[in-house]
Amino acid sequence: MAKKVFVLIVAVSILRIISGCGDCPDDPVFFEFTDVSISNLDNSGTWSQVTTSDTMFSEAVAFDISITGYIGPDRYKSTFLRSSGFSSCYAFSKCPEVLKPVHPITALSVYTLYPLDNDIPENSDVSNLFVASQYYGKLYQSLPSLITDLKNKTYYDDFGESFNIYLKSNISNDKARFIISVRLDNDSIISDTTNTIYIKPRK
Repeated sequence: MAKKVFVLIVAVSILRIISGCGDCPDDPVFFEFTDVSISNLDNSGTWSQVTTSDTMFSEAVAFDISITGYIGPDRYKSTFLRSSGFSSCYAFSKCPEVLKPVHPITALSVYTLYPLDNDIPENSDVSNLFVASQYYGKLYQSLPSLITDLKNKTYYDDFGESFNIYLKSNISNDKARFIISVRLDNDSIISDTTNTIYIKPRK
């Protein structure tokens, strides 16, 4: 009798597992944006690429921006067992992890720490002088347009945001440095500062 009961319990458990297989979960995992990092771009050729050089042509000032995040330890809790029994399993398909920021990005600002020319002094907001390029998005767009694209964005398997920004104006000064700030929807700000960039004119 005990053996029959055990077999019955195992059979019911297997059926519950199989019946739940194949459907990916719809609920996203939430994460926090926590850091901004900046890399210099060599934009002097056909394609821009990350460089360790701090020298840029006056008409080719560009940066790669990475906004990274953090997911709490509850992400790693097992979802196989719940108080009501077995949860769905996904043995027959690889489900991408759906990720959403708790506090989406609402603004991106760029301030110059050195004068760009006689009309743009140090500590000026120069956000409107930059355009952005997403890796899989529009070729060039204004920073407000980029933010609109990011507001309701859902991420899959990667809780970070990356894009490039390019200065539209030439710099007449011999050096440049910028603060890049990201505002989140709870009014918190994360930011980073570029290295000092040494400007050379195009020959």
